[in-house]
Amino acid sequence: MSKKIMLLGIAVILAAIALSINNIIAFGGGIVGLLIAIIGLFIQDKDTRN
Repeated sequence: MSKKIMLLGIAVILAAIALSINNIIAFGGGIVGLLIAIIGLFIQDKDTRN
């Protein structure tokens, strides 16, 4: 679970950078990437090893 939280933190940082750029493609990409990271946080892992 800690790897997922770390990846979510990276996604938040990248989304903040993308949202600070005045470009509609970067804005949309930042939001989509952040949504994918949040959804991935709640999906069960197939590999149960740590």
